[in-house]
Amino acid sequence: MCEKNDQGQVIFRSDSPSALWCYTPAILKTSSGRLIVTMDVGGPALDDADLNLAYNPLSSATKRKGIGKILSSDDQGYSWNEVCTYPFWHARPFESRGMLYVIGNAGGLYIIKSEDDGNTWSAPHALTEQRLWHAAATNVLQENGFIYLCMDLRSDRSIKGWNVAGLTPVILRGNESGCLLEKTSWTFSHGLSFIDMFGSISRGSGEYFGIPFYPSHVDRPMALAPDIHASPPGWLEGNIVRITDPRHIWYDPNQKTLHIILRANTNGAGYAAVIKAVERQNGDIFLQRIIAPSGRTILFIPFPGGGMKFYIAYDPISSLYWLATSIVTDSMCVLTARPKGRYNLPSNQRNILGLFYSMNCVDWLFADVISKGKNEFHSRNYPAFIFDGEDILLVSRSGDDLARDGQYTNLITLHRIEGFRRLAKI
Repeated sequence: MCEKNDQGQVIFRSDSPSALWCYTPAILKTSSGRLIVTMDVGGPALDDADLNLAYNPLSSATKRKGIGKILSSDDQGYSWNEVCTYPFWHARPFESRGMLYVIGNAGGLYIIKSEDDGNTWSAPHALTEQRLWHAAATNVLQENGFIYLCMDLRSDRSIKGWNVAGLTPVILRGNESGCLLEKTSWTFSHGLSFIDMFGSISRGSGEYFGIPFYPSHVDRPMALAPDIHASPPGWLEGNIVRITDPRHIWYDPNQKTLHIILRANTNGAGYAAVIKAVERQNGDIFLQRIIAPSGRTILFIPFPGGGMKFYIAYDPISSLYWLATSIVTDSMCVLTARPKGRYNLPSNQRNILGLFYSMNCVDWLFADVISKGKNEFHSRNYPAFIFDGEDILLVSRSGDDLARDGQYTNLITLHRIEGFRRLAKI
């Protein structure tokens, strides 16, 4: 049975909060009504035999260690059972033709399948070879017999530290008529890494907007203070949106264009990155810059919580895009005044989750605070959600007094936002 309080339901708690951390929650409601949550754990406690963690690396090419977990609930989230573990992370679940799938990465990309509503799962199947990936549980778009999702290819590994400048967002398009366990059923978009496509914005292209807010080296982080560093600007963890409004300046009447809105590392707050993916007649997908009517390239757009992981979903009933994201209230404190428990830069505030809505994915309106932790250790971040009738069901990477800090957290929590459409005032 879950622990429940005004901060949501605790559906998973680390047995070793100082050394076993919770990551990457995602949620799915299957056609039977069952709730499936995927998540992963990582940290030095994976080497602790007393915890009986069956860490089984799929690849020696990645330095990270992690174990994925699948939880299920048949009573709308009141109680949960751990169904299985899997040897990859950064995963998300989806349903196709009555089958359940979980896709993620452990160096390469891997996918597992369930034919019995999540009771049992297949062994991992590799979708890529000799390529390294990163991802988060961002959205999955299903339309016209295809599945679209965005993952991050580590295409330039020369950058040291937190290398989001060397990531290339990749659209994966899965053909639902094929076997989704086989790489032949998937198409991968073509593109360039952030640094290859836009160069080092440290050299002036972010002028007048203060991007980057704190300086970094081109190829490695810059130490700013003890335990605080600034990494080269970049992008990661993209959400896919389809613009369907013919009035929108980004609308494609042929419906062959997807827009990717990505978490942006600007070493500050308030901006996301954006790029588009165009499907050609032969089925290939290419990433392209977005050009404003002035002829200028659009890279960053004002965006609430754009420096943290966020989640976007389109609701056809309200004809609105809904966004769950971190609310940052305190990014301008000097480095020496950073609150205890805040991880790294002042803009990395992670203890407030907010709900926003938009007609166009650019102009966002505030709807409500989903959850607010009492301090930085009580993190509420990395959201993913589903629409459940009149409500939103959301999972969060969360913490309490036992968490190491706002980044390395010890809980996964479930939150229900009742009657969310009533929050929209347009």
